[in-house]
Amino acid sequence: MKIRQNVALCLMALMITSIVVIAGQANAQSMASVENIDFRKSAYLGFGTGLNSYTGLLGVRLEVPLTDRFHIFGSAGLGSWGYKIGGGISYNLRKSLYGPALSIGYTSATGLSDFETSLETTANEMETVTLDLKPVGNMVIMYSYQWKVGKANKISLGGGYAASFESNTYDVISNHTLSSTSQQVMKMMAPGGLVVSATFVFGM
Repeated sequence: MKIRQNVALCLMALMITSIVVIAGQANAQSMASVENIDFRKSAYLGFGTGLNSYTGLLGVRLEVPLTDRFHIFGSAGLGSWGYKIGGGISYNLRKSLYGPALSIGYTSATGLSDFETSLETTANEMETVTLDLKPVGNMVIMYSYQWKVGKANKISLGGGYAASFESNTYDVISNHTLSSTSQQVMKMMAPGGLVVSATFVFGM
């Protein structure tokens, strides 16, 4: 059942990406006559990595400019808490595609079933524990800086904070009770907290 859910989420992310690309192309055509707008392509597609980032540890990212200051983005990838999808809107502090930007968005990690790891239990021993990692959603606020690379590509580095909506993020399904130290470890492992992100996108 979990595999089917993960496949469905990936297909949904692909569908959303396709819709955004089509919408971006139509939007770019409608604004073709506007002067002094600093974007050259209707969409930007690439990859990203990071901690609590939109793409997870490794994933794809799509950006579609709406104006010279705003663009929307979507992403899908793989993280330490299962598959990850996300998206949001970014505001460029300069009237340009490049330079500093602020963004706000949402990410969802699918979780993992029957996840095995070594943790300390109340028996004061390191044991192999089986967990069900639950889906976790985060509201993400970021500051980033974007550099132009080549004619129409860009690289972006950013940092921020991801606020989690979930308090109970996992279940212990093996016959173990985690120590307080292990509970803190699992709390830190769950999506949320400090965000560090790096992306590279190509003009399409």
